[in-house]
Amino acid sequence: MFTRLPITSLFLFLASCSDWSDAQVAETKRSGDTVCRALEAYRARTGKLPTDLKQLQPDFLREIPQPSVGKRAWTYETYQSGQSYNLSVAIRRESEPLLQTQSAEGWSYDTK
Repeated sequence: MFTRLPITSLFLFLASCSDWSDAQVAETKRSGDTVCRALEAYRARTGKLPTDLKQLQPDFLREIPQPSVGKRAWTYETYQSGQSYNLSVAIRRESEPLLQTQSAEGWSYDTK
């Protein structure tokens, strides 16, 4: 019984590491690009960025595509008085890579 806990922990650790494959990162970038286009369309129509991604629904996105890496959720924040934004993948722990874009300027991927 005591030997199963470490093996289970190792399995969970290895399983969580594998979700940052090149294919899953590329899929996440495509999903993020969809969100960025919706953010820019929202800004074009209203003159400002939304304060929350949920405001994109249903007029700009039927549903918000989620990342396929990390916590499988976005972190979104505006800055410069709401004129710019940062969209990034929510991570489970500090050791995970950072994948983000700022105001649709392209993705940065820091594997740390």
